[in-house]
Amino acid sequence: MVTLEIKDFPVYVKIGVFPEERLGGQDLNLCLRAELDYDVWDLSDDCPLPDVVDYSQVIASIEKSLAGQNIELLEVAVKIVGNMLMDKFSRICSLNIKLEKPVIPNGLSKGAAISISQNFVRG
Repeated sequence: MVTLEIKDFPVYVKIGVFPEERLGGQDLNLCLRAELDYDVWDLSDDCPLPDVVDYSQVIASIEKSLAGQNIELLEVAVKIVGNMLMDKFSRICSLNIKLEKPVIPNGLSKGAAISISQNFVRG
């Protein structure tokens, strides 16, 4: 198994329970940890890219899956990303997605951030 990690990737999303949050949109921080169904010992630089998970395609797919959506809940955004990645990349065996909202509306954050994470497992 190979583990792919993406840490603190900013994703622009129109998200929030309050309409003014969705109107302007905001950057969320995305962290991802995926277990892939191949082993580094089986790979070489001659290996064709389709035989591995291209992390640039993972990032582009995440951005595309959330672009143009109006989402109220972090949980829904996590579900959208997780389901899309599991559907699109068959080599992902399991996946943990965490989305962090660094700005909480109405001055409630006091410097804190809120995050939601979810595990996805194939089969």
